[in-house]
Amino acid sequence: MWNRQPISVLIRDSLHVWYRRYQAEGMDGLRTRSKTLKTYPNVSHVGVVGEIIYLPENHHFEPQKIAMYPERDHDVTISKSGVRRILNRLNMGPRPPGRQPIY
Repeated sequence: MWNRQPISVLIRDSLHVWYRRYQAEGMDGLRTRSKTLKTYPNVSHVGVVGEIIYLPENHHFEPQKIAMYPERDHDVTISKSGVRRILNRLNMGPRPPGRQPIY
């Protein structure tokens, strides 16, 4: 079944955490802390997103070709689906069928 720990062990562990926080930060250390992440590991760099926005506006490149530029300029690899996701989030997705540029 489950590996159950006695309640006293859980309470003791919590008390040690609270006591360390109290020693380090005083009464402010005992306040409830946010559970949200402080950093987001999968977020795209601002310069890369800026370049992804710039390229289709000025050159009408498709996502596969846009994905090559951040790798060349910023040493960051991004997939063509990642490029498409960024463009869709900014309402810059694919054009309607009758509006495709002529190359």
